[in-house]
Amino acid sequence: MGYFTTMSGLNTGGNEDSDSRDVERIFTGYQRPLLHTVAHDLVARYATDTLIDLSKATVVVSGTRVERRLMELLVAEGERLGSGRGIVPPRIITRGGLLEAFMPSQANIASEISRNLTWMAAIRSLRTEVVSHLMPSTPENYLERSASSLALRIDSLYMQLSAQRLEFSHVAERGGEVEGFYEEERWNALQEIYTAYLETLSEAGLTCRYRAREIFLESLEEFTSDSDLYLCGILELTKQQRDFLKVFRGSQVAYIFAEKSDASGFDDYGTLVPSYWEHKTLQLEESFIEVVEHPRDIAPAAATWFGSLATSFASEDAVLGIGNERLSSFIKGRLSDLGIPAREAAGTSPLHTDIGFTLSALCSYIETRSLKDVANLLRTPYVQSYVAATLETGHIDPGIFLDAVDIYQSNHLQDTTRGVLPLNPKQDALGREVVRCINTLLAPLMEGPACSSTWAGRLFDVFHQLQSLHEERHGEVVDELNGLLQEFSECPLSVELQASEVLRMMLEQFAKRLEIPDTTTGAVELLGWLEVAFDDAPSLVLTGLDEGAVPAVINSDPFLPDSLARHLGLANNQSRYTRDAALFSTIVHSKENIRIIVCRRSLSGEAIQPSRLLFACKTSLLPKRVDHLRSRANRYAHAHRTNEVYHSFLVGAPRVHGNLITKMSATSFGLYVSCPYRFYLQRIAGLQTIIDGAVELDPLSFGNLAHDVLSWAAHDAAFNSTCEATVRGLLCDGLQTISRQYFGDRPLPAVTIQIDHLRLRLEHFAQWQTSYRQDGWLTVEEERALTGELVTLNLRDSTMLVTGRIDRIDRHESTNRYRIIDYKTGEKPKTKADICQRQGPKDDENALTVWSDFQAPLYVHAGTEMYPNASGIEFGFINISASLEGDVYSHVPIAKKELADAVSQATDVAQHVYDGVFWPPNQKLSTNRENDPYWRLLSSTQEETEEGDTHNG
Repeated sequence: MGYFTTMSGLNTGGNEDSDSRDVERIFTGYQRPLLHTVAHDLVARYATDTLIDLSKATVVVSGTRVERRLMELLVAEGERLGSGRGIVPPRIITRGGLLEAFMPSQANIASEISRNLTWMAAIRSLRTEVVSHLMPSTPENYLERSASSLALRIDSLYMQLSAQRLEFSHVAERGGEVEGFYEEERWNALQEIYTAYLETLSEAGLTCRYRAREIFLESLEEFTSDSDLYLCGILELTKQQRDFLKVFRGSQVAYIFAEKSDASGFDDYGTLVPSYWEHKTLQLEESFIEVVEHPRDIAPAAATWFGSLATSFASEDAVLGIGNERLSSFIKGRLSDLGIPAREAAGTSPLHTDIGFTLSALCSYIETRSLKDVANLLRTPYVQSYVAATLETGHIDPGIFLDAVDIYQSNHLQDTTRGVLPLNPKQDALGREVVRCINTLLAPLMEGPACSSTWAGRLFDVFHQLQSLHEERHGEVVDELNGLLQEFSECPLSVELQASEVLRMMLEQFAKRLEIPDTTTGAVELLGWLEVAFDDAPSLVLTGLDEGAVPAVINSDPFLPDSLARHLGLANNQSRYTRDAALFSTIVHSKENIRIIVCRRSLSGEAIQPSRLLFACKTSLLPKRVDHLRSRANRYAHAHRTNEVYHSFLVGAPRVHGNLITKMSATSFGLYVSCPYRFYLQRIAGLQTIIDGAVELDPLSFGNLAHDVLSWAAHDAAFNSTCEATVRGLLCDGLQTISRQYFGDRPLPAVTIQIDHLRLRLEHFAQWQTSYRQDGWLTVEEERALTGELVTLNLRDSTMLVTGRIDRIDRHESTNRYRIIDYKTGEKPKTKADICQRQGPKDDENALTVWSDFQAPLYVHAGTEMYPNASGIEFGFINISASLEGDVYSHVPIAKKELADAVSQATDVAQHVYDGVFWPPNQKLSTNRENDPYWRLLSSTQEETEEGDTHNG
């Protein structure tokens, strides 16, 4: 049959303390996939002339996917035998359910939800000084706010310890045997919590699943069963499981996916002997390994290799194994880009369904009450449908709601949606209405603490409203959610919970309870590292073998550092390595064709180290292996879809039909000179940028706030006071009034700091302002709009009206001179040199002045029309800048020749705009990606390389 059988007590290499009796070990070899051999052997053992009755067999497998595949192969094996014999299936269980399969059934086993609630009750029932030993440096009230997270962690700890037949007190006792252990009080505190946990469960008439296993084992001297027990490729067993197998009196068979030459690497039950695999030399040819630069190269590299084998990438003969699970979704997307469908063997997580997204977003919003999480809610179809129906917007694109909230956040930068939200009716009405609509929906979840049954009712009401307007594609997801709510409703424990705690518990349960099969046909299958060895496919691409992922390394566990875990016999870095070394050996030997693709960099572009498994070769071969892994990386920068050809996206000159513009603002001229295409995007196409992640005022918003405060103050007669304290008080009152209108009482922390900094700038300005007033200057107008035909530029066939709004106009009382003032809030004071450059010798009166900003000359030109009787029109900047020591006022003298140059150049710009000339773009402005929202559009003819440089595409 192609495999080898031994009995325990022979040359098995088992543990010295093993007490197994009559365990038949079958080394299946690598000629056939493990499950094919197991299915063939099981059918051969139980087949008769009329029936294949496997009901007496209990088969233990490593996971649910193996469970399903073995059942398929048993049916296929039965059909192969023919003769119309029926088949009675065996009982197939996963390793975690081994004890439960033979334990007496109990109706009072606590669910995971009940366990977590009980841990929370136990934590809260104990003295503060006891619980403080768990996290001695945490902030006050941390445990009250995070009891659910701590309960989950303690439950996980107890699961690990109980599997090794340990309690928390045992860790306190045995930890002293480990150098550097000073956590005795901590583990004794956990033992007190554990005692309270058991008492609380008992009072509720419930039993802990893990404690029930221990009680079952303690009651056994031996266990007689009519069932035949088969361990199928089981590499690890807990002490509880091993102790049960020792007293199991029945047939036991261990199928070991290895050659008999490796018998010393497996004990009597077919599990690993760590010392054997820790130093095992793994045979791997360099030709099997391909080095690529970035994860984006994995998919095309895999497709190329499978193509070289004349194997369909999406056939049952080919799979793609992934060691680093973070790469899975990325690789799946890259395969899609190549026109290759892919599916994950583990199926779709329920968190990736509409309800899952909604539940995650709800949980985040209830915890933070931030506008960012309002936007996340609006990205879910359930909430989109609800808001559209509630606000009666009909068929309007729900993306409008998201834009409205993003604009609202950009304008008001709120720290929270609690309380009264500020409002600018012209811009923010829809955004605030959306927030109020969501808060109304979620009002039941914003109430105070309640027991689980009360929260179940509140959550049911919220989801009922959402589900009535949206149909979930996966009906089983809705059923699972309703089932979870039912469990919360029926929980016999009365524990006061916050909404965020309930939602976080629901999210944890929802993620692990349901597996939605991916039914994509003709797709390549993506397998996790632990599934690869037992898969049937003869051709394999294996990637993601990154150090820290395979084998997994955990060095910073706050409760179980690696040294302590190893001393207690729990999962540790060494045990993970030995397991993964055995799996890697199996994979390399059992696959007909194998390609290992190693990446130099992570998804974020950081250098990564290959798994140490790749260096587990003979010492003499190690230099060659290192050189190979450091060799030039392959790149697949020009991989395209199989059925399509992509062309570079080229930005072309806009086609403007008709003369669209007959008036321009004074600030638009400088924008056009800077980049004609940007002028088109902003002023004609109306392209807007919305920053949904703003956490502080950008320079424009900061300037607008300062302008509005100064405008508000200028309406008051006190603004022209010669008393510094009066002006300073007026400006501070204005800042408080305007900032409250903008941001309410709950702005983001950075905004509060910016407002305080603006106050310092305004106090510095107040000192200058009173001195300036004492010199005879009086503010006569503020926010003066250019109306009528104050500035009209004559074009070839038409005219261009110049519009604008002057920040401030001052008059000198004794000389009747006028100053047109523009406020600036940049980091540095603005001067004339920032807005124009003189070309030619300094003493040449006819030298040309080239303008890049036309506000000053055009406003001066308008001033001559507004004040014909003035003795002079001047222009200057008042700098409300970060510099609190420099001059506040920057005079901008403009000679007649300079003014004529400005008007001439502005007329040329206006003619181009009127003629529809908006090309070419200024590519030099696309280099600052952070501050230029158009850089991607304007650099679309360039292709970025991995090193960050660019070349023409």
